[in-house]
Amino acid sequence: MGSSRTKVAVFNSNELENQATLEAPIAEQLKDWLPDPHTIQACVLSSVASEDPALLSFLSSFPFFVQVEAGMRTPLKMAYESPETLGNDRLAAAIGAWFIHPGKDLLVIDAGTCITMDLVTHDATYHGGSISPGLMMRFRAMHQFTARLPLVSPSDDASLTGRNTAASIRSGAQNGILAEVDGMVARYRQQFPHLKVVLTGGDASFFESNLKFDIFVAPNLVLEGLNYILNEHTTH
Repeated sequence: MGSSRTKVAVFNSNELENQATLEAPIAEQLKDWLPDPHTIQACVLSSVASEDPALLSFLSSFPFFVQVEAGMRTPLKMAYESPETLGNDRLAAAIGAWFIHPGKDLLVIDAGTCITMDLVTHDATYHGGSISPGLMMRFRAMHQFTARLPLVSPSDDASLTGRNTAASIRSGAQNGILAEVDGMVARYRQQFPHLKVVLTGGDASFFESNLKFDIFVAPNLVLEGLNYILNEHTTH
């Protein structure tokens, strides 16, 4: 359960079989979506939203249920100074990337409501990273916190020099966010020359098509990371 969407998935071992994006009420939507809840042997919940008693009650009915929380056992060593404040989606994405590329220096970029970047080094240590406004947040902020700027939608062709107000907003939001990510990756690669960049999130396709450096795109990285966390707890 993220800031703006709830994603669910069914795995068979490490194979993703089915997934969906659900709307409230989540518990009822989930019951309708699962073809046969009796086949589910274990489940994991990661949420940055407020607690949902109906959902927790339903998930607790499965044979094994674990909720992602600060201090729980994971495959990564924690160098983050305040793990109790670390977003579960950031941790899950980092774990998912580590299982795809073990033993590598990784920069995990989740392009969603916010742009998060998380560094995992080759010794399986999670260090933290950065959080900045995502693409749509930038468009909405310029509209909401000014008197006259309109709410503009992204465009596939955002020119560098906007020749009207809407085009200028697109240039600032889209070209600005691309320059930010490109610059951050370049700075990380100064410290970690063999850094592998792993990209996920709802706006991943925007960055994949507009950035020029090598990127490994993993659309279901958070879900895969949660599945690895679940396997870690059901096998120990």
